[in-house]
Amino acid sequence: MGRRGGLIAVVIVALVLVTAAYASTSIIIDRATVPGGTGRKVVVSVTYGCDPPSGVKKIVVEAEDSETKASGQGQVATTCDGGSHFTDVTIESVNSGTYRRGKEITATARLADANGNRVGGAEDRKILFPH
Repeated sequence: MGRRGGLIAVVIVALVLVTAAYASTSIIIDRATVPGGTGRKVVVSVTYGCDPPSGVKKIVVEAEDSETKASGQGQVATTCDGGSHFTDVTIESVNSGTYRRGKEITATARLADANGNRVGGAEDRKILFPH
């Protein structure tokens, strides 16, 4: 293996190490549900995945109803083992606004570190009509 072959081997090893350092993270908002049809709580369901070295510790979801001004944030701990996981996050409105079944809300979900800061580009934002 000449100089060229040795150089190629070094580059490949370096790329593998860089790829491992930037662990995979993803999150997708699936749906929303308003228990009881109307109220100060909405449950947002998400599918996520993260690798152990990613630094992800929790999921943070925010939900807002622009008509009633219901707005809040919920958090749950994550399992980062390289697999895909499904979880529900309950958000309670921090004001007197209510979430309503069938009425538009905007939800944003992110994978976050222990301080709530987004990890990588793992974020999803959707307009939903809760069940």
